[in-house]
Amino acid sequence: MASTTASITRILPLLLLLLLTVPSSSSYIKFDLHGNVYPVGHIYVTIKIGEPAKEYNLDVDTGSILTWLQCHDPNCRGDCKKWRQPHPYYELTPGKVLPRNDPLCRELHPVPGEQKCRYRIAYAHGNSKGLLIRDKLTLPSRNAQQSIAFGCGYDQPGVPAPVDGILAHGRGPSVTLISQLKRERAITKDLITHYITMQDRIVIYDNEGSQIGWAHHSC
Repeated sequence: MASTTASITRILPLLLLLLLTVPSSSSYIKFDLHGNVYPVGHIYVTIKIGEPAKEYNLDVDTGSILTWLQCHDPNCRGDCKKWRQPHPYYELTPGKVLPRNDPLCRELHPVPGEQKCRYRIAYAHGNSKGLLIRDKLTLPSRNAQQSIAFGCGYDQPGVPAPVDGILAHGRGPSVTLISQLKRERAITKDLITHYITMQDRIVIYDNEGSQIGWAHHSC
C-alpha cells in the first residue's frame, strides 16, 4: 500500500513536516514515521482521531488523495471484508457522515442514488467501499484538534498488517488532507517533506514522490 522505493533497505527515525500558520516555538507539524520496507513492508504514522482521541496507524501513501480508516459500519450490506489490524476498528457514528451533496463528496464521484456520501476507490489490494465522514484529528506537537473529512472504509480486501488505514497526501482536490489543513489555516503551504535514509544518505522527497535532493547523514 505504501508508495515507497524498493531499494530503500533500512529506515532510521523519519519525519513528516508540515508548516504551521501560528507562530510558536515550533514552525512545523511533525509526525514520526515508523516501519520499514523489509520485513515490515509499511512506512506509517501513528495519529489520534476522534473524541475521545484514539490512536491509529496510517500507511503513508503519496499516490492517494483520500485519507481513510478501516471502520465498523453496523449497517454494512453483504459480506464486508477488513484486514486484521493493530487497533480496534473505528466506530462509525451516523451523525458524522457527510451528505452526498457536500462539495468534498462530489470530488469522490459518490455512488448514485444515495443520500449519504458513499464512495468506492481503488488502492493497492483492490477497491475500498466507504463513507466520507468528519471527525477531529489531534495535531502533533501541540495540544490542538482540527476537524477533517476522511473515509470510513467498511469493506476492502487485504492481509494482516500493522496499519489501520491510509494517510494520503498526494496532490489533488480539496478533499486531500493537506488541502483541508491549509483551508482551515492549520498550515500555510501545501508542503510535505519526507526524510528517508538510504545507507548513509538522507533522501528528501516532495509530496509527489519525486526525489528533490539528498545529503550525507552520520549518527
